[in-house]
Amino acid sequence: MGETEFKIFTIIVNLILLVFIGGIIIFFLKYHQRKLINEKEKALLNRQHAQELLSSKLEVQQLTMQDIGREIHDNVGQLLTVASISTYQVVYDNVCPEQNDRISDIGKVIDRSLAELRSLSRNLTDEKAEMVELVELVAEECRRINALN
Repeated sequence: MGETEFKIFTIIVNLILLVFIGGIIIFFLKYHQRKLINEKEKALLNRQHAQELLSSKLEVQQLTMQDIGREIHDNVGQLLTVASISTYQVVYDNVCPEQNDRISDIGKVIDRSLAELRSLSRNLTDEKAEMVELVELVAEECRRINALN
């Protein structure tokens, strides 16, 4: 093997090594690039999942508040209505004339309670309840109750 053949062989081997090393570098760069893309997609999917969970939570909260509002209106409202009618019936029948004023006052308290109950029920089932958190609704009801002393 002559000196020129050895130089050509060395050049060819070096070129092959250079191409091989270049291929490895390109492979690692592409791998890193794909890894970054996958991480971004994973982060995006996690954000979307969190958003869907929040949306589901809000929907369940709204449905729960509507159910509570309906139950309050239907069950407790009926009981207060019956109590109010009964107190006014006692006054009307003049069963206990000396207590008519007190019974009438009790009827008025029941009527105010019924009005507050209807308002609370309306707030819970209202469309605006979607936008307001439960804590804010409770705080609003507390302010209204405090205003009534």
